[in-house]
Amino acid sequence: MVNKIELYLADDDAVYLERLSMYLLSKRNMFQLHTFSEFEKLENAVRDGNARIDILAVSEQFQQLITEKINAKVRILLCEQSDGGETDGWLHVNKFQKTDNLIAQLLQAYEQETGQPYARSKGSTAARIWGVYSPIGGVGKTAFALLLSRAAVKAGAKAFYLNMEYISSFQRDGAQGQSLSNVFLVLDTKGANLEPPIRANTVQEEQNGVSMFAAPESTLEWNDIGIDKAHRLLTTLSGMVMADVIIIDFDGELNADKVGLLQRCDHVLVPVQMGDSAERKLQAFRRELDLQSAQMSALASRLLYVQNRSDKAGDASVPCDAVYASLDQCFSTAPVPPVLTRIAQEWLRG
Repeated sequence: MVNKIELYLADDDAVYLERLSMYLLSKRNMFQLHTFSEFEKLENAVRDGNARIDILAVSEQFQQLITEKINAKVRILLCEQSDGGETDGWLHVNKFQKTDNLIAQLLQAYEQETGQPYARSKGSTAARIWGVYSPIGGVGKTAFALLLSRAAVKAGAKAFYLNMEYISSFQRDGAQGQSLSNVFLVLDTKGANLEPPIRANTVQEEQNGVSMFAAPESTLEWNDIGIDKAHRLLTTLSGMVMADVIIIDFDGELNADKVGLLQRCDHVLVPVQMGDSAERKLQAFRRELDLQSAQMSALASRLLYVQNRSDKAGDASVPCDAVYASLDQCFSTAPVPPVLTRIAQEWLRG
């Protein structure tokens, strides 16, 4: 049984508080909600320090009245304009954005802080997030990501392929004026609504129905936006109704920023292959998971290792029997390996 998240919500705008509370209560299996429209009542509720507070979300007016640090795992400042950034341990979140996006940001902050995956509520419109990552170079990671995207569509889901490699190995040109660069430009504007540029710069493959961003002007732009903006982009995208599942194609680098993104994934597919060099890299990766077990235990439980043995496609014992040289084929006409179809079906049921 998953414990409910203890959410303390405080805002002097009683109408806003009531409407947000009514929506949050519809996520009854996710939150234990405590609301306060008067600061004195919030102060009394947390005075003894014994209350368990997983998420404390307060308006700017309330935050200015807080003189002592409240013992909360996550502290959210509900801002009227800005979105993103952090000040003295308070994560800034736009209070007037789409409610599903707001909830996604609260849950993202909670999971990043605690390493505990949240329980997705029945009927939630937030997209699932699947990652494809491997510390082994040349293992066919992008091919796996493309084929997994198509497998999700075959299983009845709307899929969005998101390439987050610093140097992209696969992209699609859009119509004139369509480019992920336009989305990056809006990311630089505080408080701007990301949904219109996301929709305007998304292309869909006619053959398989997989959506993705139109290619950026430079693939190196991922290096420039920074990790906070990458999280904001992912949060907005997952809160929209464009996709049931987002498949992220990661590069092979492993650092704190990458771990933070991987921890947002409901599942992570890890392609592996045989060979001395590949096995040494995989051992190093697993050793790092063990060394950082306190921070990465939740991530480790969501990893699924799949062996790439495309050179022995006829061997019935091979877990994944088809990773193709042409990424265009992987995205369009190549048969989807049965193992990836099974994985997509299982993950969508979970």
